[in-house]
Amino acid sequence: MDASHECDLTGTALALALLRHHSDSVYLMDPDGRLTMVNRAAAAELGLDDASRVQGRHWTQIWTCLDHETLRAGLVEAAEGEAVRMTLHCPGLEGEDQHRAVTLCPIEGNDGRIAKILCIAHAAAG
Repeated sequence: MDASHECDLTGTALALALLRHHSDSVYLMDPDGRLTMVNRAAAAELGLDDASRVQGRHWTQIWTCLDHETLRAGLVEAAEGEAVRMTLHCPGLEGEDQHRAVTLCPIEGNDGRIAKILCIAHAAAG
């Protein structure tokens, strides 16, 4: 490959490209829970044709999970630097019961403070 076709495949651009095309639902949010990115799988799960419609909204406002206290507690732990795993009961768009395996991963900025929280969710055995 010559120099004109080289590109930097490290850092934020690569990570965001991978998350956007991940087959699981991916939500990227600020430590306070405000959404900054939702991938296609998450948008489809939420019944959205435009994922940008939820940017800036709080994660607990858009998730149909029945246990918002568990969501809030998990978000607080992640904002404090702890990875969190939980299984939540959520009604689906069609009203069917679903169990979602959720992982919240804190992401540190260059200054060592939590800059973002990554949420990855997928169907779990109920």
